[in-house]
Amino acid sequence: MTSRARAVEIARSLAGLSADPRNPEARREYLELIAPGEEPQRAADMARMSGCGLVVAGLWRRLGLEHPLLEPPYKVGTAISRLVEVARARGAWKPYRQGAIPLPGDAVLVGDAGHGEVEHIFTVLGVSTNHRVVIASVDGGQRIDGHQVILTKKRVWVDGRDIVIAGKDPGAELVGGRRILGWVDLQSLVEAEVYGG
Repeated sequence: MTSRARAVEIARSLAGLSADPRNPEARREYLELIAPGEEPQRAADMARMSGCGLVVAGLWRRLGLEHPLLEPPYKVGTAISRLVEVARARGAWKPYRQGAIPLPGDAVLVGDAGHGEVEHIFTVLGVSTNHRVVIASVDGGQRIDGHQVILTKKRVWVDGRDIVIAGKDPGAELVGGRRILGWVDLQSLVEAEVYGG
């Protein structure tokens, strides 16, 4: 199985995991994903944080990727920035440019904080490019009944913006989607891991 196929398989298996204490098994699995090796109080705190970057980091760890920034203890506020830092260090960061598209397993960063948008990162499950770019994704950082949950979504890319068409995107409802900033090329990330990059 290729690293991309394995990443997609793992990502699909994460959909539905939640921090909701009413489902102890899903909560336990969610905490194992986002907070392995963390002190119990820190893990409980992380369960209340927006989990998009924490979920991507957990997926990478399940793929066998290692990096000091992915190890405990988690430094609050670095969920997304540490992923981009790891990607850049390994030559896996791909800035968005018109016409380029991510592949399954890649982690896409949208939302330009410099323009008042909320950042978000998700994992690509599949891409269709018939009449427009349509991406199926797995997204951490979602909420149901006030608790973090991992959901699948469908989105389109229009004029450099990521617009959710199946599922909700509370961080972009008033601005017509979020700017596409770039993505982490999973293949480059994995090759750097294997070949010591």
